[in-house]
Amino acid sequence: MSSRGCSLLVLAHRRQRTIPNEELKAIVVVLAALRKKRGLSQRQLSRQLNMHPMTIMRLELDRRDLTLVEYLEIANALGEDPAVVLAQALRGNSAAADSLKVEPASMESERTQDAGD
Repeated sequence: MSSRGCSLLVLAHRRQRTIPNEELKAIVVVLAALRKKRGLSQRQLSRQLNMHPMTIMRLELDRRDLTLVEYLEIANALGEDPAVVLAQALRGNSAAADSLKVEPASMESERTQDAGD
């Protein structure tokens, strides 16, 4: 097998999800709704977690998969029991999903807001 073929197999393997996409999205939606409820910007949460702000933005825009470690760290940083967050997400908390419409421009407004910190 060529090195390119091998690389494609590795990339395909990395993209496999162990949790169905809909459930991952639901977990992230609940975490994002909790972040907003606490009055935290994406940048403020990322600072608290020592994480790049783009990581939070990409997670909330479904452009990056949430890892188990990130899930636990974010839930704990928000003062939530990870088991409760998971239960809310799996229950299909549609109110949280409807209230959270993250736009790519939201990161820019948060930059402006955080510049005053």
